[in-house]
Amino acid sequence: MFVTIRPITVLVVTAVVVASEAASSFRGQLDYRQEDDVHNKGRKQHQLRDLRVRQAITTSEVDEEFTAGWRVFFEERNVGEVSPWHKVFLNAPTKGLYNMIVEIPKNTIAKNEMNKWEAYNPIWQDRRGDALRDYIQPMYWNYGYFPRTYESPWEEQQVCDDRAIGDDDPVDVLEISGAVFGIGDIIEVKLLGALPNVDIDKNPPESDWKLLAVAKGTPQFDEWNDIDDVPDYIKSGIREWFRWRSYGNGEDELQYYACDEAYQNAEKSRAVVQETYEYWKKLVSGEYDDLIAMEDPEEQVWYETPPDLHP
Repeated sequence: MFVTIRPITVLVVTAVVVASEAASSFRGQLDYRQEDDVHNKGRKQHQLRDLRVRQAITTSEVDEEFTAGWRVFFEERNVGEVSPWHKVFLNAPTKGLYNMIVEIPKNTIAKNEMNKWEAYNPIWQDRRGDALRDYIQPMYWNYGYFPRTYESPWEEQQVCDDRAIGDDDPVDVLEISGAVFGIGDIIEVKLLGALPNVDIDKNPPESDWKLLAVAKGTPQFDEWNDIDDVPDYIKSGIREWFRWRSYGNGEDELQYYACDEAYQNAEKSRAVVQETYEYWKKLVSGEYDDLIAMEDPEEQVWYETPPDLHP
């Protein structure tokens, strides 16, 4: 076992350009610290450096990536290990923006996610049984979640014409600019819209919102302010990626979308974030404790109550 400590990019975009290296493995060919060339033109190194912010939070990796023991823990200076889910604020320092925690960098296939059951909620690679899970195609966007949100399985919500409970996770976010971020990066993003995923194969059906956002400091940040500003090829690409993501990989069901498959705008998306933030407050305030206690111990969500409950 080994531990590697590295500073993470917190609250502001770092568009890092790394020279591509030849590698024999598929993962090695996917350089997840490189920005798309089309968006890199004209951006100067001093501009990129200006986007970096020093913060008190770092990550530590335990064991080798792509192994069962691999974890990415978050640590705060003079505090120790902290849960990014419960410790990091939802609202970013920049007014109107949110903090996003990156789990899956753009152009990678490992299905990383926040481990909601383990203490301090590290990032790990998801698994089915004993097998580590990979997507059958790369994730073409930076994927992660909003801290201090919770799609509560004990609350029913209306998603257009569908009724659904939450999927027991923080709300998912895709950062859709050309930049590529690292595992555990915390970035400021502008919310653009949402894709209303509903897992109708569950009983009862579960909401699994996919929020779309763009990172501060990227070329698209000033160009896109709502879902209609996002190019159609990006929106259709995301819809079809998630529609087919599990087909042929142990599942034969295509993803169902509520609202006649229509993207919801930024205003509706902010309402989803606010609602899931209120559910998170119920979680960490202990309002769901009696319900959690009735679950299988291995399925019980781990949480810590932060000093304050502000978003």
